[in-house]
This record gives sequence, structure tokens and C-alpha cells, in this order.
Amino acid sequence: MQNHVQQKATAVFVDNLEKIRPTDTAVGNLADRDNLLAFPGETLGLQVAFRAEEFQDYDRVRCKVKLVSGLPLADSAKVFLVKLVPCTLTTYPGADKNYLETKPALLPDILQSLDDEPSGNIPRVRFLPEHWQSVWIDHPIAADAAPGTYTVSVEFIDDVDKLHASASIHVTVVPSAVLVDRTPTFSHSEWLHTDCLATYYNVDVFSEEHWKIVESYVAFMGQHSIDTLLTPLFTPTLDTARGGERLTVQLVGVSAENGGYRFDFTRLERWISMALTSGITTIEFGPLFTQWGAKHAPKVMATTAAGSMAETRIFGWETDVGDGSYGEFLSALLPALVGFLTDKGWTAHCVWHISDEPGSDDIDSYSYARSLVTPHLKGMPIMDAISDSSYALSGLVDRAVSIVGEVEGVMAAGVSDVWAYYSCAYTTNFTNRHIGMPGSRTRIIGVQLFRSGIGGFLHWGFNFWNSQYSLETINPYLVTDAGMAFPAGDPFIVYPGANGSPVSSLRLKYMDQAADDHRLLSHLAAQIGRQSVCELIDEVAGHELTLETYPHDASFFTRLRRAVADHPANSGHHRRWTMQGVDA
Repeated sequence: MQNHVQQKATAVFVDNLEKIRPTDTAVGNLADRDNLLAFPGETLGLQVAFRAEEFQDYDRVRCKVKLVSGLPLADSAKVFLVKLVPCTLTTYPGADKNYLETKPALLPDILQSLDDEPSGNIPRVRFLPEHWQSVWIDHPIAADAAPGTYTVSVEFIDDVDKLHASASIHVTVVPSAVLVDRTPTFSHSEWLHTDCLATYYNVDVFSEEHWKIVESYVAFMGQHSIDTLLTPLFTPTLDTARGGERLTVQLVGVSAENGGYRFDFTRLERWISMALTSGITTIEFGPLFTQWGAKHAPKVMATTAAGSMAETRIFGWETDVGDGSYGEFLSALLPALVGFLTDKGWTAHCVWHISDEPGSDDIDSYSYARSLVTPHLKGMPIMDAISDSSYALSGLVDRAVSIVGEVEGVMAAGVSDVWAYYSCAYTTNFTNRHIGMPGSRTRIIGVQLFRSGIGGFLHWGFNFWNSQYSLETINPYLVTDAGMAFPAGDPFIVYPGANGSPVSSLRLKYMDQAADDHRLLSHLAAQIGRQSVCELIDEVAGHELTLETYPHDASFFTRLRRAVADHPANSGHHRRWTMQGVDA
């Protein structure tokens, strides 16, 4: 289909993995390629770039964005304006060349909804001369969508219904049930920082206002194939300065009286019930010891006088791991907590953390901390992120969340229950989701997890809106690097919305696509076997695809989806997808 230029304004469909920057001299025209493929049950991500070619009063033109689609469920499509964010620290020195930008820059990431507002207001976009922008469209594909080729158009119309620009594209629906089932095919944890929600929205922790916000964010996570939820029994000891404190977000009520302890699991019960009805299947209890080595107890708040609601800190940085008092506390807490979980039928949903990212010098303290915990867990697994593979190889963690640079070696050594994570430091060769990276580098994680046989993925920052070590709060719309500490985008993947709901990002959409890639490959593997699918992936890639070696071009995903669609096992007999649609 041709793209239309009217009144010196341009609109063009572009690859959704292309990050459109204002100063781009040219953008790729997706309409010039083969039809875009869509599988029933998925949400198709579309992107349209637009700009004015000259001034000619376009500094005053504001347009609503109208979707015209022959596809079913077009009325359910959602439209977003892609907005820029400042990236002061885009990456560390020595990063590889697979970045869009390595210097301070304004880069696209925020997805601002353009859906009609309840007030009746219709959001507009503004054309700027010689300044590219883009809109993102989430177009759901009905599970029972009829196979064939459909036309999808986007029109930019002003307040007097004058058409200023439009673009069209052909979408071919594949006759397959591949993505109808939205159940995640790999486990996925993004750490929700409950204190950051309370701080940003200026509400009291676990007030009804706070619960409403937490519930909105958790439901959003469940909608985006995130099925594992960090659960703060006590305030998580994560990215906290030694001796410092984060805002208390403790789900377990503790009373310390007469040399003993009583526990209240009311808040915890509400949290777990909320999570399990929001798409969450795994409850991930926060670390029971401090980060980076399990050297100390976390902050534990308790009432210490009968009838008093005032809480004081009874454990924290001053409590060494070997302090017998904390061991006695755990010996009282854990049997009571496990008994509660058992009575509710929730133990199969639970995993536990000892300490996040212990190092090679922390094995003794970590081992001792583990010995205080595991006798009470009745077989529930210990899971921790480890950058030192010796923790996995020695069995100190039951579920090893291994850094991407070591995970394949850990699996080759015979460790079977393995997840992967990447950290801010991975700026060469490996996948990551820094804002300065191309979209394809973020999306590839889904194919990599399948190809490597890794069971899950964890990232520490769903919404870490603090500076490094939580020394101060930040505005994520202005500071994307935790105060020039981590490459922009590493600390969070959503932004805070004004109504207590999260605002999505391009990078979260790429993670959604990664989850769909994994579903696609898993479905095909159920038909022809995992090894055959791995061979198909390598054939499309042109080499063995690993966590470190993978195609850098966005066209790889188009070729892979087409290879799956063309496979005889996909629909029972061979079909080819052409510009004319379905060719039996």
C-alpha cells in the first residue's frame, strides 16, 4: 500500500523495533516489505512515524489519530504517542557498537495513551516540521480471526475533520492457534518496589490508597506475562546504602513481648490473594538477609508493648548474621508463616530469597544464613540472583538465577533449575534493555531463553524510582539512570501515571514481544520437538543462536515468524504467506 502525503505532512508505517528519533534523516517504510504476519490471539504492535515537511503553519496543527482497520477487534485497539526521555548516562565506557546512542541524548521510550478520556477530551498529536515522532498501536487479533489479508490504516485528522496524513499496511492473519493461549511459557519476575509507589504518589504505606495503586500495578504486570511477584515480608534490603533505610513496607505484623513473638499475617494474606487473582502464579518472598552477602538482618519493625501500635526497629544493620537473636526470631517466624501458607494451600506458589547477588567472599555467611532458613521451609525452594556460579554448582541455591554471561556454563555443568538475569554492567555482546539500545536487542531474550532451555527471567527494576543506594527519590520522567549510576532504563521499565496506574514503555512492549516469541516457539516444539525448533532458529539466524551470539537486525524476527507460519506442523499442511494473502 502507498503512504499518502497531504499538505506537506508525512506518515509511514515503520518496524515496531525501530526507535524513531526526531533527527532521523529517513525512516524505513514497512509497507514496502511483504505483508505483516499476525497470529490469532496475539496483540500486534504497529508503529507509525509522522512529521511535517515544512513549517506552513504546522506548528499549530493538532490532530487526532484515527485507526481504520478491517481486522476484528479494531475497536479494542489502543493508540499511544511515543515520547522522549532524557538519558544522561546511556551506557558505561567500553560498550559495544550495538547501541543507538552512547552519549547523553533524548530518546524515545514513554508510551502516552491517546485513547479518548472519560471527560470526553480526545488527545491530539502535534506535527512538527522536520521532526520525526511516532505513535504505537496495540491491535488485538481475535482468537477466531478468519485467515486472510486485511488492510490497516492510520489517519491524522484535525478538529475540522481535515485529513493531513495517512498510512496503510497489509496484515495477513495466519490460520493457527499458536498464540490463543496467553499462559506464559517461561517464568518472569520484575521486582516491584512498593515503597517507590508510596513515595511517588505521596500516600501512606498500606493505606487504602496505596493498596489501590499496588493492585493496579500488579494487575498490569499480570497482563504483561509477568507471573512472579516480589513480596516484602520485611522491607527488601535491595539497593540500600549500608546503614541506610528504605521506607518501611513490611507485610508481616510482629509483636515482640515478654521474650517471645506473635505474628499477624493479615496484610500478607491480602497481598497473596490479590496477586493470585491478577495473573501472578509465584510468590517470591523478599530476602531474609541483606543484599550482597547475607551479612546482616533486614529491617524488622515490631510493636514492643501490649496494646501499643507504635513500632520500633528490632533488627537491622546492627544485627550480624551470626547474632543468635535473629536466628531465634526466624525459628519463631518461619514455622508460623509456613503453617499459615500450608493452611491456605499456597506453599506450591512460594519461593524464598536469602540474599541478592552474594559474591565469592560471601559463601560462609550465605551458607550460615541458609542453614537458619531451610529446615523450616518444607521443601520450598531458595532462589537468588548469583553472579558467582559457585553458588549454583555447590547447591547453595535451589533455583539459580544466573547472570547471562555464566548461565549457559551453569547449565552445562548439570544444574537444571536455572533462570537468567542481566545487570547494568552487561553493555557488550549480551541482550539488555537500556533505552539507548535498539529494540531488537531487548526483544531477543525470548528466543534466547527458548533456545538455551532456560526456565525463567528476573530483572531487579520494574519501578525503581530512587537514586543508587536509595539515597533520594527521583522523578523517572527526568532521571532515567538512578542519578547517573546505571545506564538509562536499567532501573525501571514503567513510568508512574497520574491516576495511580503505570505508564508503559517501548521496552516493555519489546518484552511482551519476547514473551510471544517464546510462546510461538513453544507451541511449535509441542508439535515437532524442541530440538527441531532449535535447528529452525539456527537456520533462520544463520548460526547457532546463544545468549552472546545472536542476530542484531530486526528482520530476524520477521523471518522467524514467517518460518513458523510456513512450517507444515503449524496448521497441518504447508502454506505460504504472500502479498496476496493465503496461498494454499
